[in-house]
Amino acid sequence: MEDNKDITYVDVSQNKIESLDSLRHLAKLEIVKAAHNQIKAISVDSLTTSAATLKAIILNNNELRSIPRSYSPFKLVNTLVVSHNEIENLKGIEMYPNLKKLSASNNAIRSLPLEIKRLVGLAELRLAHNKIMTLPDSISDNVNLKMLILNDNMINSFE
Repeated sequence: MEDNKDITYVDVSQNKIESLDSLRHLAKLEIVKAAHNQIKAISVDSLTTSAATLKAIILNNNELRSIPRSYSPFKLVNTLVVSHNEIENLKGIEMYPNLKKLSASNNAIRSLPLEIKRLVGLAELRLAHNKIMTLPDSISDNVNLKMLILNDNMINSFE
């Protein structure tokens, strides 16, 4: 892939891929779909080159323990799908300042970071089937939030 730097869309879903390091040279990449693979982690180098152009990252049904990170913010990413993984927290979510849709259902998330309030454009937040007990008060700062899915968690009060 190193020779074809004009690729904007990559779909490698339903394979046995363990790494996305081969994408690190794709500076024009806008959408990456790598669902249903065996990815355990995304190295910081894998998506740093395309951090300025990426709009959607779809990594559901893998073995991720954390959300993808980069040396620079994912300024254009509006969709992050990391459902059905092994993610325990959303540390680094502030690297996605223009996120509109976050789907992180079916993970092991116990709490939401306070930085979630920085996602002022967030319209859809899917966190069903996790281990969340409480929501931060800052969730109310997300005035554009239209869909909040929290079923099958451990929440004992909702105010």
